[in-house]
Amino acid sequence: MDHPNFFLILSFLLTCFYALTVFRRRSSRLPPGPFPFPFIGNLLQVNPDKPHRSLATLSKRYGPLMSLKLGSKTTIVISSPSVAKEFFLTHDMSFSSRTLPDTARVVDRDKYSIVWLSVGDQWRRQRRLYKEYLYSAQRLEANELLLGKKVQELLDHVNQCCIHEKPVNINTLIFTTALNFISNLVCSMDFAQYGSVSSHEFKEAICGVLEISGKPNIADFFPILKLLDPQGLVRHGNACGKKLMNILDQIIDQRLHTRSSSSSCDGVSLKNNDILDSLLDLNLNGESKTFNRDDMKHWLLDLFLGGTDTTSTTLEWAMAELIRNPQKMETARLEFDWKLEGNKKAPDMEMGEKFGITLPRSVPLMAIPIKV
Repeated sequence: MDHPNFFLILSFLLTCFYALTVFRRRSSRLPPGPFPFPFIGNLLQVNPDKPHRSLATLSKRYGPLMSLKLGSKTTIVISSPSVAKEFFLTHDMSFSSRTLPDTARVVDRDKYSIVWLSVGDQWRRQRRLYKEYLYSAQRLEANELLLGKKVQELLDHVNQCCIHEKPVNINTLIFTTALNFISNLVCSMDFAQYGSVSSHEFKEAICGVLEISGKPNIADFFPILKLLDPQGLVRHGNACGKKLMNILDQIIDQRLHTRSSSSSCDGVSLKNNDILDSLLDLNLNGESKTFNRDDMKHWLLDLFLGGTDTTSTTLEWAMAELIRNPQKMETARLEFDWKLEGNKKAPDMEMGEKFGITLPRSVPLMAIPIKV
């Protein structure tokens, strides 16, 4: 076949395919949106570095509810609070589950993680555990004292750095503080010290899992490429995920050994009454079928992933924005530079008093600003 004839036939087939796609789109019940190109859809119209800005620009033209064709995947984009409320509040059960990206298969997180589980018995069970072991009134009160202790350790370290004129890495400091706070909740021990190598290793593993979760993956747009893993995201995620799983395995084995050795000595098992002990009791008291060791490790992994790097990144961003805006920095300093009348301390106050400064109250909170 001659080359001109080949390209003529190829152009004809592509034109027919595009015309068929446009016809199907017009006859479907999908929301309005830009017409997709053959095979790639609307991928070229979405900036991979700043997709939110591309979607915001497109929503101005096609409305708060629009449809895009990203590769072979049809995607509905919501950019209005009222429409989002209709989807996720009025019809929440129909839209509560998430579409699984290819990277959700990392260390089988699609089977155990509450982030990716569909709404069902396993998802409700894990949600109940978070409510019972993290958000109960007793846990919140204990967590408040622990958080105050860890924040004070952070301030002491920053003060020492100021005395010795050493620079501080905001992201690393906040990450270490959040990591030690969560590790004390889980197993009553610090995972890292400020400036330690172990903190960096744990952070690199967590950042690796979070990075591949947020990076655009071509295999999600063209499922036929999933087995090839063209960007190597699943391979990299499995390496980081297995490192985190090995750390959690070591922590669980060490706690089981401590409990068994103390029990064999005096007949009474030594417990710290932390989250890990509670989960082990749940697993050992006839719940192994519904909450096994894999469930436990992924439950803990979700806790570390959700509470460490996200916290440090958010606070680092906030500090950077304040440095860029000196007036906002001064306003924030004036709001925080206050003391309670009568040498009253925050831990001695009721919850209503602590947050009453921003809420209407019958008896206003007495605060004295300190001029700097």
